[in-house]
Amino acid sequence: LLQGSSICRALVTPRIWHTRRTMFGAAVAAYSAFGRKTAGHGASNPGPGAQHPNVDSTAPSGAILYYSAQWSHPPSAWKAAVCAHFDGPGTPSGTPLDFRSFDPEVPGSLGDLTEIHYALVYGAPHGLLASLPNLKVTLSVASGIDHVLNDPTYPHGAIPVLRMVDQNQMAMMGEYAVWAVLDHHRAMGVYRQQQRDHVYNRVTTSYTPTVSILVLGLGYMGTEIATKLATFGFDVRGWSRSHKDVANVACHAGQAALFDAAAVGCHYVINALPLTPETTAVLNDRLFRKLYRGACVINMGRGGHVVTRDLLTCLSNGQLSHAYLDVFDDEPLPKDHPIWDHPQVTVTPHIAGELLPASCAVSVAANIRKYSASAMAAVEPGVS
Repeated sequence: LLQGSSICRALVTPRIWHTRRTMFGAAVAAYSAFGRKTAGHGASNPGPGAQHPNVDSTAPSGAILYYSAQWSHPPSAWKAAVCAHFDGPGTPSGTPLDFRSFDPEVPGSLGDLTEIHYALVYGAPHGLLASLPNLKVTLSVASGIDHVLNDPTYPHGAIPVLRMVDQNQMAMMGEYAVWAVLDHHRAMGVYRQQQRDHVYNRVTTSYTPTVSILVLGLGYMGTEIATKLATFGFDVRGWSRSHKDVANVACHAGQAALFDAAAVGCHYVINALPLTPETTAVLNDRLFRKLYRGACVINMGRGGHVVTRDLLTCLSNGQLSHAYLDVFDDEPLPKDHPIWDHPQVTVTPHIAGELLPASCAVSVAANIRKYSASAMAAVEPGVS
């Protein structure tokens, strides 16, 4: 009974936290424009093809451009999910949503560029967004916005770029972190090899409360990760550029605190930071040497956070015992990359937190409405 109770708490508690977050997710399940929160909708999504209970009476002004260089979900899935939040075929008004997919192989696939007011993109070719004269807002099909910020032609400062903050993705990121930590903590890699070798030996496991985990970044993703891990009884620390308060997590802030306190003696470091000039190459030799000898690195941020040379050196000399890498500078990871065959590295193809159209459409629709309403207010003074 006691064992069953512990298992239930471990499995249910993170989900209870997630449910509580969802209940007041009206302000959370949206995007953040360069770190600022914007309003969203916390109601559940009935899925593609069904009208959302918060559906607007009219489709937004202007067309929506969709393009993604990476994700597996087809444009039709995104269109169906977003349309479910507005009037469209099968609804009282029958007004279809003008949702256009960009195909770089088909000239003129977007039609009249002046009609496009919203862009829902990941990795758009440089120059595409700058070619839209009436663009109001760019919505990232990712939690990061570096793929837009790196476009030198983008009208930075004039057109807002909003990052994706999705409740389902947040939950998945937490799940990935828990999986990676427990996989290493319970020596599952050793047991997998023993099975291949037909060896039946036990491996000593560290006492969980004495195992320290540092989470870099305490935004939406980092907070979800730190909170989930704390429910298992780990000694969880968090670091961010500015001070944050997270229950059951020892929070540190500022560059000095990272090296002088937060990282010192940690058994795990989990990166959930956005990629910025200040955070580029944060997973480097200096940080690794502050960790407990034989520590484990889990990178869920961006490939640019890791100094690969330093990582490989520290794996070779024993300062690090293993690395779980979900993101890379070049994706897909080139077939001849040395990371593939490294015995102390686990590679996953950028799947820590997937973006599912049915879930993400909640915040996509909320922000399209917001910027559509802003445009109407500017045209019609006095309209709230």
